Amino acid sequence: MPGQYRQIYAGSLAYGCRLSEHAECGSGLNTSEIIDALVNAERAPQENKITKQRDQRTVQISSLGQVKQGLNLLIPDSRRPTG
Repeated sequence: MPGQYRQIYAGSLAYGCRLSEHAECGSGLNTSEIIDALVNAERAPQENKITKQRDQRTVQISSLGQVKQGLNLLIPDSRRPTG
C-alpha cells in the first residue's frame, strides 16, 4: 500500500471508519454552512441587481405621479381629459 494511501487508511481506522466511508467520516467541516455560504455568494450579485432595478423603477413611477399631480394643479377641472 503506497504511503499516502496507508495514511488515509490509518486515519480512517482511527475514526472508526472503513476506507470506503472516509469521505463521509468525521471531517469536522460543517458542510451545511459551507453550502449555504456558497449559494448566498452566488445569489447576492443577482439579488443586488434586481433590487437596484426595482428601486429605479419605483423612483420613475413616483416621479411620474408627481408630474401628473403638478399637471392637475395647472389644468382647470373643466379642461382635464377624462380617463
